[in-house]
Amino acid sequence: MFDVYCLCNPLFDILATSSDELLVDCGSEKGAMTLVSVEHQRRLLSTAALEITAREAGGSGANTAIGVAQLGYKAAYGGCVGSDDFGLALSDALLAGGVTPHFGQADVDTGVCLVLTTPDAQRTMHTCLGASQYFSPELVNVDAIAQSKILYVTGYLWDTKLQQDAVEHAMSAARNAGRLVAFSLSDAFCIARHREAFENLLSSHVDVVFGNEQEALAISGKDDVFEASKWLAEQTGHLAIITRGPDGCLFTDANGITEIAAFATEAIDTTGAGDMFASAALCGLVAGYSYEQTGKLASFMSAAIVAQFGPRNQHIDIAAAYAYAGIQVA
Repeated sequence: MFDVYCLCNPLFDILATSSDELLVDCGSEKGAMTLVSVEHQRRLLSTAALEITAREAGGSGANTAIGVAQLGYKAAYGGCVGSDDFGLALSDALLAGGVTPHFGQADVDTGVCLVLTTPDAQRTMHTCLGASQYFSPELVNVDAIAQSKILYVTGYLWDTKLQQDAVEHAMSAARNAGRLVAFSLSDAFCIARHREAFENLLSSHVDVVFGNEQEALAISGKDDVFEASKWLAEQTGHLAIITRGPDGCLFTDANGITEIAAFATEAIDTTGAGDMFASAALCGLVAGYSYEQTGKLASFMSAAIVAQFGPRNQHIDIAAAYAYAGIQVA
């Protein structure tokens, strides 16, 4: 049914301009990401209502799912939203991006990330996880996951016991159906909170692990990224994919390490680059491309993200991306 089935915290992104004075009035730490309550988020949205510049499907999982669709593959996105306007808008935005939403509902506001941008281009994020924290095993679409080629789960979806149970239920459904399970370490902050749980998950449920260099070092306890990638591959028993920014990426399995150079570009904003890299890498795994081809495709696609502001770019030359990777497509 689907090539890649993504699970993450469904969030609706609201981008707004802000003055430094507004940040002070809101009690916000400039340039930081702060988790806020539903009540606090409502107050912030009311304050920023006249300054909103964009609304879109947000979060790491949405970026990856939309990237998969952009590359011509079928993607679905599961999680939990509220029965409010933001939940409907999130589903509509995903459908517009070529992604099939599979959302359960909770009687709580949909998760929202309010991004306030000041004149100096600093982005201050206020994230309310809202209904996403209520994702439970009952809301997992096991039939669709069992028919998807790869299940991709982000580490952000590991905050509550309900979410953890849902993740393990989804991963078990995929593995029982003989599907690949991919897991993103997501953030060093996630590793700091859940390191032992992530280690257990890698060894018991995961085939492919994604992470950047800092995340790989953090979870492995190694001082060298090559040793860290070997350790991660051993944990999964299959494959570790590590991004290294301008130093390229590593694909490591039992046969050794494949090192791929980065696609040269001038970095303007790295937001969403790892998500797009994962999109292309997942598509490469689905298609059965070599690690070299997959890494080059992913490097080209992620470079198109860092060369602009914002986590998505609907104007990437997909034909050029495949050509750079040495992949012939019909």
